[in-house]
Amino acid sequence: MVTIVPLDEIKRRYQDAASRVAEPYKLGVQQNTTWKTNASSAQSETNYAIRVQAAIAAKSRLNGVNKVTQETWRQKAVDQGAQLIGPAMALSAEEQSQGFAPYHSKLAALTLPPRGPKDGSNISRVKAVIDAMIAQRKITKGA
Repeated sequence: MVTIVPLDEIKRRYQDAASRVAEPYKLGVQQNTTWKTNASSAQSETNYAIRVQAAIAAKSRLNGVNKVTQETWRQKAVDQGAQLIGPAMALSAEEQSQGFAPYHSKLAALTLPPRGPKDGSNISRVKAVIDAMIAQRKITKGA
C-alpha cells in the first residue's frame, strides 16, 4: 500500500497555497529570458503540431466537455468568470484598442453601396463590410 496524504489535506494545502502563489509566479515570469526563443523555435512548432494531432485523435476536447454538465459549466462561469472578466478587460483595454485600430480605420474609410428599396436588397452593403474585415484580417494577421 502507498502512503499518501489524505485528499482533504491536499485540498487544504492547495487552498492555502493560493494566497501565496502570486509573488513566486511573478518572480518566475520576470526571471524568464527564453520564452519567446523557445516558443517560436521550429522544434516547438513541431511538438505543438504533434500534440494537437494526438489530442484530436484522442478526442480530448470532446471527452473534457462530456465530463462537465451544463449546470456545472454555468455555475463556474457565473461564480468565477463573472468575477474575472471585468478586471481582465480593464487590464487589456489598451491592447484591445490597438488591435482594433486597423479595423476601425478600414471601416471608417469604407464606402458602402447605396441603400436598396426593399428587404434583402442591402445585402451588398453587408458584404462590403464583411469583405473589408476579411481583407484587413489578412493584412493584420497574415491569414
